[in-house]
Amino acid sequence: IKINLKHHPFLLKIYLAMQKVDDKKIVFRGSWNMGYTCNLKYICEKLLENKIDCEIVFLVTNPKMISKEIFADTGAAHRFDETDNEGEGKKCKIRFGTIGTPLSFAELSSAKVIISNTYLYTEIDKGWRKKKNQYYIQTWHGSLGIKRLQSNLLKIKKRDYKIKQLETSYTDCLLSNSDFESAVFKQEWNYEGNLLLSGHPRNDIFFETEERKKRIKKEVYSRFQLESNVNLVLYAPTFRDDKRFDNYDLDVEGLLSALKSKFGGEWILAIRIHPNLLNYANYIFNFGRKVLNVSYYGDMQELLSVSDVLITDYSSCIFDFMLSKKPGFIFATDIDKYNDERSFYYKLEDTPFPIAQNNGELAENIKNFDGNKYKAEIDLFLKGKGCIEDGKAAERIVELIKNVLDNKI
Repeated sequence: IKINLKHHPFLLKIYLAMQKVDDKKIVFRGSWNMGYTCNLKYICEKLLENKIDCEIVFLVTNPKMISKEIFADTGAAHRFDETDNEGEGKKCKIRFGTIGTPLSFAELSSAKVIISNTYLYTEIDKGWRKKKNQYYIQTWHGSLGIKRLQSNLLKIKKRDYKIKQLETSYTDCLLSNSDFESAVFKQEWNYEGNLLLSGHPRNDIFFETEERKKRIKKEVYSRFQLESNVNLVLYAPTFRDDKRFDNYDLDVEGLLSALKSKFGGEWILAIRIHPNLLNYANYIFNFGRKVLNVSYYGDMQELLSVSDVLITDYSSCIFDFMLSKKPGFIFATDIDKYNDERSFYYKLEDTPFPIAQNNGELAENIKNFDGNKYKAEIDLFLKGKGCIEDGKAAERIVELIKNVLDNKI
């Protein structure tokens, strides 16, 4: 008799409790709207590179989308079999599962190491509970972010907050890239466990060799059929809770003209819309020969790595991008309103990025951009936040994982 465990929560709990922990199993749980990407991808890649003796299960929204094309986008095609979506190294193999299914809960219940970059809300809400001999690493997905965490919002539901508190109690190790982030996690999540000042694995890309960076650029440019001499400006705004679109009214021609006048060369605008707004992309923007939709590209960090300029509003991606020391600009037409609704940890004016509230100010900021002053301000900003990014974050996490698998922790 087949029983749908989705409709029998009590039986699901029994089913999960019966799962034995596999001492060689690592489960990555990604965000619902993200695939094989973010910090999880870069930890996974380092595990594969080092041929760690383990089995990797990577939970994503739709495993069927994990194809050769997707892996080509993420720079990982060479690691995976093209026919069954499984990759195998000398000792390490990887397979994919679907987030939110009873089987995915079972994967989590049988893993020695669990690594997530988001809340395990669905799993805990459905009855999943961490076992004593499991080790949970939380990487989160922000980076020196200026936006307050959702757990801090006044409108958050009590039930959601209780689930988050339970997850916090499960967390054995929380990754941070700075004294600032560590303080935020302690305050917002009331976290008193192990805070590992490791850096963010996804940011290791900014410290790659020039040869590796050129290879990444070649792959990305080939994907979008761009000439090698074209300059790329990436526009990556965040979403608004009210789903208003007038905040994204970017003057494309004026922007490209200002960039050409200031920095020279030919420019293409690449737009990376927030995953929450993917269905509205063609409504908000007019894509064409000089305006590309790169929202479905697998790896945001690779886009940041190859972009010559970044424009955003409140997205934490600019705090990753700043590690490259390349020009970053803020285009935010609703600073006051957004601050009232979401609130910031510190003022935008305290960052190195020139701020514009309209297209005219953005063009003026580009015209007056001082590269030397900007780089000096980045150094001061990173020092002030106690940032320790150095390109070795993934190495540190893999070393931690090895110790857990070897029962040294």
